[in-house]
Amino acid sequence: MAICSGIDSGATYSCDNPIQPGVNARIWLANYDDIASYTFGTNNNVVTAITMNATTYFYPYQGFKQSVEPSTELVAGPVSVQYNHSLTFHVFDISSTMKVNLQKMALNKIVAIIENVNAAGNSDSVFEIFGGGVGLEMISLTRLSRDAETMGSFAIQLQTSDNEGKESKLPYSLWNTDYSTTLAAIEALETP
Repeated sequence: MAICSGIDSGATYSCDNPIQPGVNARIWLANYDDIASYTFGTNNNVVTAITMNATTYFYPYQGFKQSVEPSTELVAGPVSVQYNHSLTFHVFDISSTMKVNLQKMALNKIVAIIENVNAAGNSDSVFEIFGGGVGLEMISLTRLSRDAETMGSFAIQLQTSDNEGKESKLPYSLWNTDYSTTLAAIEALETP
């Protein structure tokens, strides 16, 4: 007998609004410890609001073209089912201020909000939260100064920790009412 309920719905393919690969090149990052709480809708995988601790914010990072690549994978163990969240992105700022910021990022857990393309086809999962349960850690930072393909940007990879447990769920969806309401709520969390 299963200890958790089984599947309870099917899936179809939408000919009018199919999902599409790709994400927009803008992401939002916050320190994991700066998030006070999430408010969940009736579906416990949909966050309808994020509450931040006082004077803390999400910080927007603007990329270019295909400079943002999130991924999720199942990590099935002998007595567990968990998920690995990973986010690779490029930072097109090599100033000393950004270097200090990236060094701080390497020392803290991070939460990321990404935006999938095709708002109509992705329904309530246009925006997703990576690292919402346990946070993401920086596992890689490289900069190839003469690399024309990356324009000499910092290439950053954040991932669920290999040592402190994985996420218990796929990335949370972030959705409240409609696209414009959700985007406005995210932008309200940004640095003033």
